[in-house]
Amino acid sequence: MAGVGGESRAAPEPAAAAFLRALERLQGLSPSAASSLREDLSIGEERPAAAAALSTELSVRVATFPLCIQGARQLPSEFWSGKDGGTCLAIADVIGCMPRLSRLVLLGRGERAQFSVALAIAQRLRRHGNVRDIRMIGIDAGGALVYELTAHLRNVRALAYLCLDNCGLSDAGVELAARHLRHAPALEELTLSHNAITAAGAGPLARQLLHAPALKVLSLSWNALGDAGVAAFARELRGDANGLRALSLRRVGMARAGAEALAREWRRAPHLARLDVFQNRVGDAGALALAQHLRRLEGLV
Repeated sequence: MAGVGGESRAAPEPAAAAFLRALERLQGLSPSAASSLREDLSIGEERPAAAAALSTELSVRVATFPLCIQGARQLPSEFWSGKDGGTCLAIADVIGCMPRLSRLVLLGRGERAQFSVALAIAQRLRRHGNVRDIRMIGIDAGGALVYELTAHLRNVRALAYLCLDNCGLSDAGVELAARHLRHAPALEELTLSHNAITAAGAGPLARQLLHAPALKVLSLSWNALGDAGVAAFARELRGDANGLRALSLRRVGMARAGAEALAREWRRAPHLARLDVFQNRVGDAGALALAQHLRRLEGLV
């Protein structure tokens, strides 16, 4: 292709190939090459120049770095389903071999094809020693698929923060996931917001998760729990075995009955210190019931 003044210009590199090439440059990055790495990396079509810039901009002050795959929203379905020659699996292989990777963010768009890439990444990270933060948002992991995904995530040894927001998780799905995640040794914070969890799933989910050895922060915000779901969850808060310190129940359809049930059981939850019930119509009576515990709270929203 001819450019200005008759100069030839190379055709733009396909997004998938540029994406893979950028990741390959990250693999095995030496500590000496890591003195100027940006705080966050975005790779994909949102940053078309990212691949070319990585070789000079990569660097961090410590031996770990975060990786954000924001291009997931723009790359075509064929990329994620592997129809382009398996590039998605090649990317998973590269990510699994990045010893200094500390955070991975995969932003999907609710397509089932993207689940295969999320699963491939999880499989390759299961023995990874440094990844502490995994966020898979908008990945369709509905039904029993999430059970397969969390079977691998539970074995990411250093995993402390896991986000599975907007992944289409049902009541049965989150209970299956919780059976794995309760055994994640370092998991301190879990967010399951914007899913399809209802009253039927709240109790079984709590029975599994609240005995996870390290779990301290849980978000179930923007799920249709209702009063019955909040009450079922609250009943599982009892006892010293539960180490939960912060709970987010923002906009879960809780009214007075749910707030009063939560307040009753709260007395038996010795460690719970932060509660977010914003955008719930609990009424004056519900608010008063919760307010009785303000002295114990570090924060109430």
